[in-house]
Amino acid sequence: MEGSTRVTRYSSRASYYKGSGVEDCTEANKVESVEGITFNNTTIGEEEVPASESFTAVKKVDGETPSGNQTFTFKLEQIGDVPEGSKKLEEKATENHGETVDFGSISYSKNGTYYYKISETGTSEKYILDGTSYVVKVEVTSETALEGSTRVTRYSSRASYYKGSSVEDCTEANKVAGVAGITFNNTTIGESEVPTSERFTAVKKVDGETPSENQTFTFKLEQIGDVPEGSKKLEEKATENHGETVDFGSISYSKNGTYYYKISETGTSDKYILDGTSYVVKVEVTSETALEGSTRITRYSSRASYYKGSSVEDCTEANKVAGVGGIAFNNITYTATGELELEATKVLTGKELTSEEFSFELKNKEGTVLQTKKNDAFGNVKFDKIAYTLDDVGEHVYTVSEGIPEDTNGIMYDNNVYTVEVVVSDNGDGTLQIDKTIKDSDEEKRADITFTNTYYEKGSANLRATKDFSGTTWKDETFQFVLTAGKAEGSEAASPMPEGTVDGSKTVTVTKDSKTAEFGTIVYVNNGTYNYQIHEVNDEQAGITYDGIVWNVRVIVSNGQNGVKNVAIQYKKSTDETYTQWNDANDAFAVTFHNTYVEKGTARIQVAKEFNADEYPTGDDAFTFTLKAAQNEEGTTESPLPKQTTIKVTDANAVSFGDITFDTNGTYNYTVEENAGMLPNVIYDKTVYDVQIKVEDGGKADGVKKITVMSKKQADKEYAPLDGTVFTAAFSNTRYAVNVKKTDLTGVNEVKGATITVYKASDINEDGTVKENAEKITAFESNGGANDISEKLIRGEAYVLVETSAPEGYAFTNNIPFTLNEDGTVTVDKELQAEDGTILVKDALIGEQKVPLSATKTLTGAALTGDDFSFTLEEVKEDGTTELLQTKTNDAAGKVAFDDLTYDYKAEGKTFTYVVKETDTQKTGITYSKEAYTVKVVISKADTEGKMTAEVSYTDADGKAADAMNFTNTFAGSVSLVKVGPQQQKLAGAKFMLYQQQPSTDYKAYAETEYVTDVNGNIKVDGLPEGNYYFVETTAPDGYVIKMNDDGTAKQYPFTIQAGKAEATVGVDIDLGLIENDTITPGEGGDIDLGSVTIEKSVLNAAGKTITADGTTFYAGVFSKNQDGTYTLVKSATLEQNGKVTIKDLTVGTYYLFETTKQGDRINEADFAFEITGNGQEFQIKSDENTDVKLVNKEKETVESEEETEKESEVETETKTKKTTTVKTGDTTPIALYVGLLAAAAVLIALIVFLRKRKNK
Repeated sequence: MEGSTRVTRYSSRASYYKGSGVEDCTEANKVESVEGITFNNTTIGEEEVPASESFTAVKKVDGETPSGNQTFTFKLEQIGDVPEGSKKLEEKATENHGETVDFGSISYSKNGTYYYKISETGTSEKYILDGTSYVVKVEVTSETALEGSTRVTRYSSRASYYKGSSVEDCTEANKVAGVAGITFNNTTIGESEVPTSERFTAVKKVDGETPSENQTFTFKLEQIGDVPEGSKKLEEKATENHGETVDFGSISYSKNGTYYYKISETGTSDKYILDGTSYVVKVEVTSETALEGSTRITRYSSRASYYKGSSVEDCTEANKVAGVGGIAFNNITYTATGELELEATKVLTGKELTSEEFSFELKNKEGTVLQTKKNDAFGNVKFDKIAYTLDDVGEHVYTVSEGIPEDTNGIMYDNNVYTVEVVVSDNGDGTLQIDKTIKDSDEEKRADITFTNTYYEKGSANLRATKDFSGTTWKDETFQFVLTAGKAEGSEAASPMPEGTVDGSKTVTVTKDSKTAEFGTIVYVNNGTYNYQIHEVNDEQAGITYDGIVWNVRVIVSNGQNGVKNVAIQYKKSTDETYTQWNDANDAFAVTFHNTYVEKGTARIQVAKEFNADEYPTGDDAFTFTLKAAQNEEGTTESPLPKQTTIKVTDANAVSFGDITFDTNGTYNYTVEENAGMLPNVIYDKTVYDVQIKVEDGGKADGVKKITVMSKKQADKEYAPLDGTVFTAAFSNTRYAVNVKKTDLTGVNEVKGATITVYKASDINEDGTVKENAEKITAFESNGGANDISEKLIRGEAYVLVETSAPEGYAFTNNIPFTLNEDGTVTVDKELQAEDGTILVKDALIGEQKVPLSATKTLTGAALTGDDFSFTLEEVKEDGTTELLQTKTNDAAGKVAFDDLTYDYKAEGKTFTYVVKETDTQKTGITYSKEAYTVKVVISKADTEGKMTAEVSYTDADGKAADAMNFTNTFAGSVSLVKVGPQQQKLAGAKFMLYQQQPSTDYKAYAETEYVTDVNGNIKVDGLPEGNYYFVETTAPDGYVIKMNDDGTAKQYPFTIQAGKAEATVGVDIDLGLIENDTITPGEGGDIDLGSVTIEKSVLNAAGKTITADGTTFYAGVFSKNQDGTYTLVKSATLEQNGKVTIKDLTVGTYYLFETTKQGDRINEADFAFEITGNGQEFQIKSDENTDVKLVNKEKETVESEEETEKESEVETETKTKKTTTVKTGDTTPIALYVGLLAAAAVLIALIVFLRKRKNK
């Protein structure tokens, strides 16, 4: 209540919540104050996501994948109507790589239907090209949706493929299944030749008739004249006729041209006059080529012509013969004759020769009797003449001999066989030359054939002997007598003997039924005295006492009558002094041998040897045994012995010392033992046998004594009686062997090729090495079986087996000690001895040693993928050459895994050297590693288990040791652009910022570097790693404006650096092409000016005064400066001394003034820099001393500005404006801007000094 008024005062409190309903008024939704109620609208961005289709095809050659050098060209072209707003694709051409034809991808950002034709282009001599073409139909649609604050239009595409060449061919009937259906298959054009051939024959005649089978002649075919290009000259061919046919066979032709051949008859003949005609065959070869199916066939044809002659020039119509039948050779038979007349002479001594008393034979070489002739009374023997023809030309052999009858009637015939060698030759005049040579049986040449016979007398004698045998009844006993020839008196020749004589003696046998021995008739031709001996053979029959007499017989031969000589026989005992005359040669009792039988007994001692070897030793190494007479009982005579008391045994059969004959009773003692031998690996039997033989009267009519044999070993006490009279002493010798066998570790499988040496144990050091000067007992090379080394070993000695050479592929074993025992057995490690006692030298097979080898690949600046890079592994040989072993590529993780290096036993103890390096495959943007690693692998000697170890080391290209092999490559791309104005003029001074797109959802970007276009409008950025980038223009050149997006933001120029790509804005080296700026709007007066610079040239003397012009010419240039500090000439000018020149029409930018040569090369380093700028309303000229002369775009007549720094040398800067009466928007009338620039004093002085020096030169 205020006064009289009730005042109701309302108060309010506002609270603020984020929400749209009463329910949203919660603490969670509360905002602090009214300032919290803020509405912020977001600009909707526009984004398009284009679709793309890849255009590929499949290439085949003969249905197979093409090889690397089988490349063909293909064309992709857009056909039909182009959807509105899209640009028609320019034709694209590409080549296949293997079976892949890839035109790349096409991006789509306009809806509609696009049609493309893919076809194979070009021509080929080697292949029939596939003429099929295909149409690709691409349907593009889009969907637009708001995604966050961006309206995104996403395009999608669907491709269909048809066989055809136009839009109208896109029907279901022509549809092919996917991109794989676009297949071009070329067919290789086969090359085939069908040669032609000509047969070369001739006709042969003899005396105008067909030759017989044995009438053969030789003919020659030879190529003459020039040989057509590409063909090979025929080698001469020779043949013989068969009947009348002469056939050289056929010659095949596959080269065009004319061929010439000569046919002629060759050789010589004694029988025929040869036809000397020769003929020329001319063969003309042509061809036609046509494609038949997939084969290009060249068919050759030929035509032969025939001419009489011998050269190419003889091929004329006058010499032409009618066909091959006109080539005929006719020989004429040649004849000649001759005769051989043979004669012989017969001579007979001792009596008168009578006609036809003797017969003679003429035989040919084969022994066939051709003629038989007899002598006349004068001794002449004439054979019929032998006729010869030409067929007989050559050598002939005959023999002439006398026929000798069985009963010679006292005539001694000449047994000479004469050989007559006849040579028949042609005199060439129809006669034959007959030359003969006569030789006797001793091959001595004779002038004629003479046979000389001698008449003589002969006599004969028959010598006999008889046997007288007493003391017993003669039963089955036989006795032998021997007649031996002595020498004829007065001669060294042996006396004649009867038939059956062998080596000067003849033996005959007598029995009880035939007691007289007849030696047979002895014939005597010559007078003389002939001596003989007759004796009996003592074959030691038991109980028989032989007559030891030797009878001497003398036969005296003298002349007799009627061809019969007188023969007288005399004889005497060898103990007598005078001979007794036989009154009758048939007296069988004149020579008598008396034998007597006396009672005797015999016993036999023999030896049997048992030996445990396959063969018994023989010769000097044979086993020998000795029989000795031992002490007998008192009263007994000395023991008789057989003929041999030492015998050899060379097999398992018993060998006897021979019979021991006893004729006196008694007890006889003997010993039998083996003689100690020298064979080193034989243990001899030392047993000694005692043998006792008791002899008593037999008490039988046959007179054989009773024999009792007893024996015992000498070590025994009692004798043991035998059943019989033959005692066999049994001995057993043992051959021992120390067998060594080379095996693998199993001890079963035999191994060849090891060398095992045996040393005495005392010659081996404790460490197993052989002592210096040690004696090598024996050595052998294992042959796959047991080797017996016992021959040079001594029983009871200790030895060591040392393996001095292991078999190929096996490790050395340890030394093996062993002892050869006295009994021939061997003591050795049981693990090294087989059941049969053989020592086993066990070697381990050397196993393979595998060495893994790998390297690491690192790629900076790009993502590494599998198979990106290639690496080689080469082995370095001893001679320094290398051999490529492996080529490998990296995997996605960068690992380069080579196949394991495998080493077998041949590598044992060796060092291997390899080189691993990367292959520069020229991938764009890649800087390849120059590293090359040397890998050394040292393989150890195998241990006794056959195991080797490997030590691997790495050395880099600088010779430094490395732990592993690492290859690092660098990828870097580049981008370039050109800044131009509306008339495509190059613009300098445009500034761009380069950004890299980070792969994050909020699409944040960061600035990298600012780049400015040079005077040619170029920006080139190198060294970019993979990534998504874009340029943004930040400052346009004066007089131009930056192109902006519709939303007012600066336009982006995106590109992607990506290895292995080569698209417009995706790849390694990106060219963004021309980026255009619009010009600024002209000023109020509508004038746009360009700048110029006026240069005055003065030459000062030493006092600084200007020198009067002498006509010398100078040159100057305006340059722009590049990013790398180099300069590019923009404009050049020629100056006269003390003259001026103006360089006009310079666009906005910074320039540098230099004096140059006439060719535009800078000749001083001092420059004068100036800048032409503009901001759309005015242009500025700035020197390097910041002297500005401004031009205001207003209506002014002239604005001049001068500043003098040196009286004698000036650089003028002028600004002139051409006035226009009417100012219009877009008026492009130029107002020339002349600006004289005043050089700084320091620059001037440098110029003066240089010019002064140059002037003095």
